[in-house]
Amino acid sequence: MKKNIINVAVTLFFLFTLGAETSQAQTSSNQFKSYYGAVVGATSGGLSKDGGTKAPQIEGTWLLTVTTPPAAGRPPFEVLISFASGGVFLASAESDQGTPPQQGAWAKTAANDYTATALAFGHGPNPGDLFTFKIKSLYQLVGENELEGLGEAAICDASGNNCQRFPGCSTLHATRVTVEPPSCP
Repeated sequence: MKKNIINVAVTLFFLFTLGAETSQAQTSSNQFKSYYGAVVGATSGGLSKDGGTKAPQIEGTWLLTVTTPPAAGRPPFEVLISFASGGVFLASAESDQGTPPQQGAWAKTAANDYTATALAFGHGPNPGDLFTFKIKSLYQLVGENELEGLGEAAICDASGNNCQRFPGCSTLHATRVTVEPPSCP
């Protein structure tokens, strides 16, 4: 909340400054762009509270490659994962359709270390046979746009308890999905 108030105050300061200057003289397009850049830079959270550069954050969407243990006999596959503010974790269906979309939670455990737990419903061969997949993962932010980690999977009852863990751990590697402008006119 405090950060939002500061961002609004800085934005208003620059807008009033711009307004005062434009009433005294015409501003060129380049001057406006300079002010706009200053406003965006000042309000985008580019600096930490101590004035240094802000540390990379895990929040965002990532393209994750999962390499299962050899005993699984499964080739590597991809999953889109998202870390949202407030600790919400989302994962798409796996690229080979092995597990449906997952929802869960994440938490920061150290400077660049994070843990996530996600659940997905599955159905057995008989009507009413409901179970959950539980995926538990450790992630380390190794660069602004790169994650590495380990994960384990289990099959649990419908409430996510009484789990039977699959043997071994998968290795995880992810790259952040970044904004790219379209190339069309």
